[in-house]
Formats: sequence, structure tokens, C-alpha cells
Amino acid sequence: MAAEDRSVTPDEESSQEPQVAKNKNDRTEALRMWSAISFALIILGLGIPLWWKTTEVYRVTLPYAEIDELQLLEPRMAVNISVYTEYPSRTNKRIVELKNAFASSKLFDIHLSPAKLDIGEGTVVELEKFESDIPSKPGSFKIVETNKLQPGTVVVGNHRSLYFQPEVKTEVIVEVVKKWILRESYLDDMVASLEYPGSRSGQERRLKSEPCFDIVFTTVNPEPDQVKMKFDTETSIKSIIDPLLDQLKPVADLKVKSQWLYFVDMGQDPKRSPDDSSFVITPDRIPHIISPLEKKLGSGVSSCPCLHFVLYIPRCSEAPLYFASSDGELQTAVVSPKWGGIQIHNPSRENCVNKTAMTPDMAKVAEVFVSHLRYLLDLRYQPIAATKLLTLSTAPLRDWEVDSLYRSRIL
Repeated sequence: MAAEDRSVTPDEESSQEPQVAKNKNDRTEALRMWSAISFALIILGLGIPLWWKTTEVYRVTLPYAEIDELQLLEPRMAVNISVYTEYPSRTNKRIVELKNAFASSKLFDIHLSPAKLDIGEGTVVELEKFESDIPSKPGSFKIVETNKLQPGTVVVGNHRSLYFQPEVKTEVIVEVVKKWILRESYLDDMVASLEYPGSRSGQERRLKSEPCFDIVFTTVNPEPDQVKMKFDTETSIKSIIDPLLDQLKPVADLKVKSQWLYFVDMGQDPKRSPDDSSFVITPDRIPHIISPLEKKLGSGVSSCPCLHFVLYIPRCSEAPLYFASSDGELQTAVVSPKWGGIQIHNPSRENCVNKTAMTPDMAKVAEVFVSHLRYLLDLRYQPIAATKLLTLSTAPLRDWEVDSLYRSRIL
């Protein structure tokens, strides 16, 4: 029997549309739900572990007991000392005596050994020349016996050698090595100041050890229209100071700057001397010069401490000008701990009357500044009987002095 064709009426078609829309909405909701589930699974399975790993902080238990034990450790520095005398038996005797004397040192491990030298009939100066031609290593030192000295005399060289006459007692050699070469008391004070910051160990007036310093050379001329000067500060200073900077490279990075200041004075009215021949800044007024002058000097923007060295040219109406010491002695230079030094260069009558240009002797000026720097570095030595330092020839510092500064730097 033939099937009958049946067409969908408009009413039936309209009744099916809500059902289709419902099915479509159900599929959309299902997709949304599965998308949310997938996103959550990705976050839980990948995101959280990745976040946990990238933000992980390793927590390690600190060895507090071992850290506390470090406080009990004492700093020890090794020094190699070689000893030479004319006869091996005498050398061995000196070494034994020196070992016994240095055995109680808290800071130094002294290693003593006989030196193999051929000094012949050479004088101390000739032996020093040999030392400069073949320099010794930092941290080493030679103790050399020679007959070319006065009886009972000790001479400390500019490199890393001490020369003594055979009659000198070992106790004297030990005293020189401890006080001058090793500066043991100075380092003891430094260690005490580090362990007990509140203690007065003598370090409060000493220049602290820093990795770098700015050294500023300033020429101050309050009357440039009256007192004229003719010299190149930077070139003159660098030619003399550069050897010093080369020596101090292992200790600190020193940066040299120079400047001129005009119409600036010390801020103090000097008094006339009793004999009316000069003008004097009394000791009680000297401390009041530093602070006002420092504000005008400036040191630029730098993280390094600054050392000032000032060359001051007095007014003609106040010349000659001097600093008075506590005992009444007149001097042209003063030094202030941790700050720097001031040097006065008085104009002559001709400079003031005829306005001729001044040309300072920069060798002498630099020599004073170097002495100021030595003072700031505390390179000063208490006198020891029958003991003297060999005169410096070229380098501003002795090799063993640089070694001493390096030791204080590493403490």
C-alpha cells in the first residue's frame, strides 16, 4: 500500500523550535562545564606545581654552634723572616732566640729560616741597592748582620731588610721588628676595637681602613686680584703623588682630584705675634678652621671617604701667617686626624707690592702633603735606642710599610 505523503504544518514546526533551542543550550552548557573542568585540571596539574617550584625557598639550618666558635678564633698572619750572619752557628743561635721571642705573639705566625746571602764588604746603601734590583716578596723580611755599622747600631732599610751590627742583642732586634716592622701594638688595638666597639683603643683618631679614598688637593686664594699664582696644580701634584698611588694600589683605590677656590678664607682672624713680625693662628682657633672650610671645599658625590689637602695663600694684609703649636712654635702646616692637612704658602713682599706671580716649589709642597698622609696612615715610630731608619730616596713609602698597611686592611 502506498505511503501517504504528510507535510508538516506550521503549528507543528513552531512547536519543535523550543526543543531544538533547548538541546543547543544543553550542549553549550556542557561545553562550558568541560572547559571549566579542563582549566581547573590544568591549574591543579600544571600551574600549581610550576608556581610551587618557581617560588620555592630553600631553607637550610644554620650551623649556629660553628658560628659561635668563630668568635673564639684569633686572626693569624704569616710572616717569613730570613736571618743572615757571618757564621752559620751564630745564625742558628739568632734563629732560636728569635723563635722564643716571637712564640708569644697572638697575631703573627713567624717562620724563621737562615738566609743565603753574599754581602761581601758591601755597605748598607749598597745592600739596599741590591735589594731594589731583586725585590723580595710581600710578607717576607730579612735580618742581616753587617760589620759596616757602628757598634750596637740597627738600621731599618727602605725595602724589606733590617741591618744590625754583630754586638746588637736579639732583644733589640725583636723590639724593632714588633714595634716598627709588624706594628703589633697597632694591630692589637685594631682587633680590640673590632671586638669591643665601645672601647677606647686609640683607633678613634686613626684613619679607618676603606677600599677607596678620594684625595682632593685644593689651592685657596682669598685675594686672587692681589696675589697671583702661576703653576699647574694637577700636573705638579700628579708627577709627585703618582709614585705614592702606585705603592698604595694593593691597599686601597685612591682617586686624586684638584681644585682652585677664590675669595675664600679660613674664617678666623689671626692675631699679631708678640714681636709684631707676623700673624698667628693660635692652637685654640685651629679646630674652628676645619668645619667652615670643609663646607666650601666640597668633595663631590662619592661613596669613598675624602681626604683634603689644602694649600692656603694668605692675604697680603695677613702675611706672613703661621700656625702656633701648643709650645709656641710657629709652623706653616697642620694636620687633622681623619680629615687631612692645611699648608700655608706666604706671599713675599715683592708678590704683594709688585703683584708678581708666585711659583711655589711643588716638590716641597708635595713633601709636606706626603708627611700629612703618613700621619693619617699612622706611619709614625717611637724612637728606639741606637736604631734609625734609612732615609727615603725615591718612593714615598717603604716596602715594609706598605706590607703593614695591607695587614691592617685585611684584618
